[in-house]
Amino acid sequence: LPADIRIISWAPVRPDWSARFAASSRTYHYFFARSHYQLDAMREGARRLVGAHDYRNFCKLDPAVNSFERTIHSFEIKPVNGMRVHDGGMRDGAVGTAGGGELGAESLLAPWVFVIKGSAFLWHQVRCMVAVLFLIGSGREQPSLIDALLDIRCHPARPTYEIAPDAPLLLYSIQYPGLQWTPHAPDTLAGLAEGWAREAEANTLRSAMLHTMRLSLLGATVPPSDPGSRNGGSEAAGGLTIPWRELLHRAGEGLPVGGWGARRGKYLPVLERPTADSLEERTATNEAKKARKEARDTGQVAPARA
Repeated sequence: LPADIRIISWAPVRPDWSARFAASSRTYHYFFARSHYQLDAMREGARRLVGAHDYRNFCKLDPAVNSFERTIHSFEIKPVNGMRVHDGGMRDGAVGTAGGGELGAESLLAPWVFVIKGSAFLWHQVRCMVAVLFLIGSGREQPSLIDALLDIRCHPARPTYEIAPDAPLLLYSIQYPGLQWTPHAPDTLAGLAEGWAREAEANTLRSAMLHTMRLSLLGATVPPSDPGSRNGGSEAAGGLTIPWRELLHRAGEGLPVGGWGARRGKYLPVLERPTADSLEERTATNEAKKARKEARDTGQVAPARA
């Protein structure tokens, strides 16, 4: 088997059993860095996504799917268990003094996770939902946007917002009621835990290297100019310089961090953007294509030429 596939248990099933259709629910995890997100607003938005809804504005339309009603059982936002990251004397987002910030404050790079459990999911549904929550968490949208996008009568087609990246998405578990799983072998579990620990250690050490070099930028010298300038502004008279840490402190800022959905530049609200084709428009387009193909196959019309 490939390195990322391991069998740790099995259960007997009928010949007609389907791994897809026999599932009662699925749980996805989507990981992200804490950043400057407004977690209370994101949680409010997540709460509005829970329940039975038509989620066509939170997915990419699949031509084979005609019903977009699904049920979300729970939608949590919480820190990753056992991975709380602290700044050890200087908070990324708010440099309290020239020599440091809030002691023991949570790092803005600390890993957090969305935990979404539902009966089933549409194509890219999780990535669409968290994309909208990132916009809410960045302050660019309000939690009421969720209600608007769930109102299919007012918004029958999805606005063209960017879908969140796929790399942090994990299909964590699938629930199959009634199956009798064989007991797990301790040696198998230990081997899997050790392998994942080695991979996690390598990634953690790589992260520590990047974090160390990032902090080293604070000692770089810059002109003591406009404290609100992102790059230090014009050169100071007499060639005087100060550490970048001091310039950030004067502006009440910290080291810049990322954060999906919080990009700089002019922002167009989601509900003011162009929309993709609605389900009805997509269906009409597909039927027209099918009719043209059938006509060509039967020789009733000549193929269209450019």
